[in-house]
Amino acid sequence: MKTNRFLLSVALAIAGYCAMAADMTLADARRLALASSKTLASLNLSVKGATLDERSQLYESLPSLSLSTSLSAQGGNGSSVSDTAAVSVSAGVSQTVFDGGKNAVLSAIDSLATESARAAARAGYFDVLDSIDSAWYSLQEAYASRDSAESSLKAANVSLEIAQTRLETGAISMTDFLEAEATAAGAEKTLSQAKRDVSVYSLKVASLTGLSTLPAVEQSDFSAYDGIVARLANYSDAEVDSLVAALLASAQSNNPDLAAARAARDSSAKSVSLAKVGYLPTVSASASTGTGYSFTDGSTDPTVSVSLSASLSLDAWKTA
Repeated sequence: MKTNRFLLSVALAIAGYCAMAADMTLADARRLALASSKTLASLNLSVKGATLDERSQLYESLPSLSLSTSLSAQGGNGSSVSDTAAVSVSAGVSQTVFDGGKNAVLSAIDSLATESARAAARAGYFDVLDSIDSAWYSLQEAYASRDSAESSLKAANVSLEIAQTRLETGAISMTDFLEAEATAAGAEKTLSQAKRDVSVYSLKVASLTGLSTLPAVEQSDFSAYDGIVARLANYSDAEVDSLVAALLASAQSNNPDLAAARAARDSSAKSVSLAKVGYLPTVSASASTGTGYSFTDGSTDPTVSVSLSASLSLDAWKTA
């Protein structure tokens, strides 16, 4: 049901965007790419599955409760079924008293699995953003190249027309005219290549955002970065070193791949600890109570039992 609601929200987001008259911005492209990424959706489901496994393992440390009832009757040898009918009800509880810390280790492993799944989801999130950003700025570059190529072609065509006129009047040689003609042909080829790049990156952005066709795209204003570039250019060596150190520290603490690697390392250590638990015994305690009722004479038969059991595996070589 949650998956259906997620798909519905994605469809509504895409449909709502398509109805907008404004040009698509980078923020719009990022939002649509995150909403339509099947890989990211799969990673988010993995996080939910790991969380459920972690909760399930926590329940293993709780007491186990049981309730049972039975009805018995016999017929034959001159007795009717109602003469021998009897019913019994019993309830019991059992609890593992000592397992060498096995359940705690398993809970820790599941917790690390959840942490690793979340790190993988974060990595997938940044991968989606990286892909759409790369395609977006490549498209912007293709637009700029196309506009420049169009201007160059117009200038080359004007130069070719002038060369044609001067050739007819004998003001230039055929060699000069052919050179102008080659320049115009080269400019036309460059424009064709630029238009091809625009088509390729438009399809890529449309594919990443889940759209069948790409609407009008807002041109990025790169002048907004001029202030940052100017400020960085005026940094002293000490300020640059401090900035680089802060960026490295932030990257190390927030990098999802490093977080997943740490979780994998810790999970491996916990697995070794779990294997060592095999040398230790497991102690369990249980208690049950019940009563039986006979329809023949109306008698009851209450019972109470308490047990304590311990087990120790002798397959030490398997644990080793």
